[in-house]
Order: sequence, then C-alpha cells, then structure tokens
Amino acid sequence: MSPQTETKASVGFKAGVKEYKLTY
Repeated sequence: MSPQTETKASVGFKAGVKEYKLTY
C-alpha cells in the first residue's frame, strides 16, 4: 500500500467520523 492511499483512507475515515457525529 502506498502512503498516498493510506492518507486518502485516513482522510476519508476522519471525514466519515465527522459526518457520523454530526448526523447522530
């Protein structure tokens, strides 16, 4: 796995958590 993919996944995960907290 390349660092770029890891960063994208990390950013996506953080964004998902933010949306999850805002929604619930």
